[in-house]
Amino acid sequence: MQDLKAREIMTKDIITVTEEMTVKEVADLFTEKKIGGAPVIKNKKIIGVVTDDDLIMQDVRIHFPTYIQFLDGIIYLESLKIENRKMQNYKK
Repeated sequence: MQDLKAREIMTKDIITVTEEMTVKEVADLFTEKKIGGAPVIKNKKIIGVVTDDDLIMQDVRIHFPTYIQFLDGIIYLESLKIENRKMQNYKK
């Protein structure tokens, strides 16, 4: 593994996004294509990279649902921010 080169493991069929795509569009693309990142293209040049971590930081649900396992069931949650607000309201 230490001797492997990037060219030997890199993805050759590159999926790209544009700077004008919405965060939701990027998240949907990542989910559809089962990817965790993509270069951002402008005028045929790479101007950045977006990763699933970037999307998670924007509180976008991608790849995996947020859920809590409780007893024998699973409770699916909305975004973490919304669920935290709900929990604060229950505490009042």
